[in-house]
Amino acid sequence: MSWRIEFTKIAAKQVRGLDPSVQKRIKHAIEEKLQTNPDFYLIGLIGELSDLYKFRVGDYGTVANPLLQKIFRQFVFWRRSGYRHP
Repeated sequence: MSWRIEFTKIAAKQVRGLDPSVQKRIKHAIEEKLQTNPDFYLIGLIGELSDLYKFRVGDYGTVANPLLQKIFRQFVFWRRSGYRHP
């Protein structure tokens, strides 16, 4: 069964703001990795976020929520700044 990828409005806006080459890399990674073997590439988070998963594409990371064969892309962040706390 095929997975369906849906972006939240925030994630779609963030992806549109990225360089076109990065957009292509993220799209290709979703098609190649998450469509073929999401269980291998999605890494579960712990604690209060245990229902979410992270997915890495080069220097960019995302948080996803796979549910009923859907991957809801929550947001896209540059890994260097995405893990920092304010």
